[in-house]
Amino acid sequence: MLKKITLLLFISSFTISFGQGMFNMFANNQTTKKNWQIGFGADLIMFSDDDVSYIGDKTIGQLPRFNITGQISRDFSLDFGFSINGFDDLSFVKNEISYFSFDFSGRYYVLTKEETIDPYLFAGLSLVNFKDIYSPTVNLGLGVTFWISQNIGLNAQAMYKAGIVKQKMPSHPQFSAGIIFGFDNQKKINYSRCSFNR
Repeated sequence: MLKKITLLLFISSFTISFGQGMFNMFANNQTTKKNWQIGFGADLIMFSDDDVSYIGDKTIGQLPRFNITGQISRDFSLDFGFSINGFDDLSFVKNEISYFSFDFSGRYYVLTKEETIDPYLFAGLSLVNFKDIYSPTVNLGLGVTFWISQNIGLNAQAMYKAGIVKQKMPSHPQFSAGIIFGFDNQKKINYSRCSFNR
């Protein structure tokens, strides 16, 4: 348990530092107007019956999941996150194996004029650690954020991870849900996806 907590703290620091450095590269292209989202949630990962004998589990619950998102234009943003099954028993699912992943994706927002709902499509890559082996996946998915206040939203998304090396990591779906906190660098911006500024 101590090892997982140490790993979790290290990854949290890495995520914040990496995300800040990555999105700062886009500052000039945004005319100094940048939006940020930080999310906390949980994942549910499912494997097919054919893969259970190799994986050792059919469903894996992951808590916590962290992600950081930066807006780069009116319709696009970049997202970086990671998830880990920090708890072996989540009451609704018991984890028999250890699984965590780093996820990177680009998001395209389907609606640009709505301020209370943000549906999006995304594609990206993941690096999954399973049995102390890192395996890459190619990801496709969709999601939506419902903004319940100016800077707080509820997010849900579904992702399909296609294993590049199937002998190491079979393809599988991943479902996520969490809470989003939005931040602005300026009080008013023109293409806000993190607030209701007009």
